[in-house]
Order: sequence, then C-alpha cells, then structure tokens
Amino acid sequence: RSVFLGMPMMQHLCALLVSLFAYSWGAFVPASNLNIRYLGRWSFTHPDVAQADWSGTALVASFSNSNFISAVFENENNLNGVDIILKDSSGGQSFRDWNVSSLVWTQTNLDTSLTYTINIIKRNEPLVGLLQFNGFNLSSSGVMVAPPAPLKNTIEFVGDSITCGFGDLGHVPCDFTPSTQDEYYAWGYLVARALNADVHVEAWSGKGVIRNCCNWPNYTSPDPLPTYFGRTLASIDTNNTWDFSSWIPKALIINLGTNDYSTPPQPPEDLFVNAYVSFIKSILLAYQKSPPKVFLACGPMIGDPCCEYVQSVAKITGSTYINLKGILTYPQDYGCDGHPGMTGHQKMAAIAGPIIATTMGW
Repeated sequence: RSVFLGMPMMQHLCALLVSLFAYSWGAFVPASNLNIRYLGRWSFTHPDVAQADWSGTALVASFSNSNFISAVFENENNLNGVDIILKDSSGGQSFRDWNVSSLVWTQTNLDTSLTYTINIIKRNEPLVGLLQFNGFNLSSSGVMVAPPAPLKNTIEFVGDSITCGFGDLGHVPCDFTPSTQDEYYAWGYLVARALNADVHVEAWSGKGVIRNCCNWPNYTSPDPLPTYFGRTLASIDTNNTWDFSSWIPKALIINLGTNDYSTPPQPPEDLFVNAYVSFIKSILLAYQKSPPKVFLACGPMIGDPCCEYVQSVAKITGSTYINLKGILTYPQDYGCDGHPGMTGHQKMAAIAGPIIATTMGW
C-alpha cells in the first residue's frame, strides 16, 4: 500500500508496482501486524504502514515455516539506508547494510524448520528524508510469531550530527553523503548494545540548544533541536505530537552545544545555560510519571567555554556530566568533515558506557 504523499509521481507508481509484485509472492504481513515490535518514533497515521525519519528507528519481528522473507519499503529521496540483522534459532546470524532505493529486500533459501528474528535499523537522520515500511512477505506457509520481549534497560540519546553518526563510516579526507552515515555504529547504539538496552535516538545534524550551525548571524536560531524534540516525525510540524507515555527511558543522555559554539557569534553563557536548563525541565515534565536519570555530555568536537557551560547545566539540573573533550587524537578517530568515525565513536562509548552503567546500577 503506497501512501507516500511526498514522493514524485513516477517513483510513487514504481513503488506501488514493486510492492504489488512483492505481495503476490506469498503471505503478506502489513506493518500494523501486532507481532512486529517497533523501537524509536514511528508514525502510524496512515493505516497499515509505518513511517520514520529519526536516526536509529528500528523494528524487530520473528517468523517461522517460511523459506524466504522480503521487506517492502518506500523511500522519500532514495537516500535512506537500513541495517538488517537476520538471526535463526540455531544460532546463525547475517548482517547487511542496504540502501532502500530498490524498495524490496529479500532473503531466500531459509530453513523452514527454524524460527528467524529480523531486526531492521534506520541508518540515516531526518535531513535524509522519510522512510516508510509497508510490511513483510513470507511464503504461503509462513507465520509470524511473538518477537523478542522488550529489554529491561531503556536509554534515550538526544543530540546533533555527532549522535546521529554523521560521516561515521567515512575515512579522512571525505565529505558527508548519506552512505557514510550509520546510526548502528554511532556512540548511542554502541552504548545501548553494551548495556543491553532498548534505545531511542532523536538527533539532527547542525542543531543546537539555541543556535544552529553554521555561521548563523544571531545568538539564537528559529529552529534548534528543542523545536523538534516533541515530534513523532522530525520533518512534520503539524498533527505529529509524540506520545511520551508510550515509551519511557530510564536513562536520558544529551549531547548538545557543539553547534551553538561552532562559529561566532557565540551565545552568552546565561542565554545558553538558561535555555538548556529549560529544555531539560521540559523533557522531565513530559516523562513526569517516571522521570529518567539525566546525563549531559560535551565533546568531542568542542571544548571550553561550551563544556564549562554544560557542566553548569549539569550542576543546576542534578545531571551527571560526561566529559568527551579532546578524545579524538589520531587520524583514524575521524570520519567525514571532522566528525568522529567508527573508532572515535567507540572511544566515546567506552567513556560514556561505564559512567551510565555505574550511575544506573546496570
């Protein structure tokens, strides 16, 4: 079913034909199937399909008695990618990163005597566009079974290009392209896997607490990250409010400020600190039934005075500070455009993970 209203007409028709062809292969399982567990902020505004644009939005599902599986997508700009992990009940596992421009991903020659679990993780951030998941196709004898249960630990990461894995697959020198970005290898996902936690990520390149990158002429920008935090889909500004009661993190990690102080004019300390404190208070209010423990990180692409100000915010709000300043010391630590690469993200996770684990008692 095609409901991608922003898609060019020819691409829209091609997607519909591909989807219809795929649906004819066997048993079609729509995105609304209750045996599909979603992680991150997905919109179900349109019946039977799921849409997402935040980094790292994911889904997990299990099935049996099928010799193949296909996953059917639509892709707003033909730029989004996903990581697909397929595990079987005998302990086998395959991993594939995949650009969704071809719309249908298929794995054949499966063993019908085994149960399989598929994880699909969106690699890219909102600036790359919306990704729509239409559903799965199984062979006519295939059945969906209950997916793995949610994990006990829950963790949420909020940030900018660092947190959404901007250029993390690249090797210097390189410029960012969507193919160089993969949230699965960014520090948030690395920490979540190390701590055995379900994770949500809300991050957008270039966004700050009050001022966005780059060369913005004023102390404040009209649309910093807090503008988008309450949205289900970051790129949609109406009828799109996230239900904060639907999933509550136990730990909340924020890494913002890099863009606020990346170029002049730099915001005065009081303006930045007061806005950051207000943002944290608004998040805790949204999660008032069970407020998470807050962690504030700074670095590795910025230093003082930004990090001094973030420490002040941590003290005012009772948050735990995570110091990531100056940890990118070797060329291999970098990806594209001065951002941390895979090794840089591993360093970030190696510092942040133990702090979070100790504080949370995990």
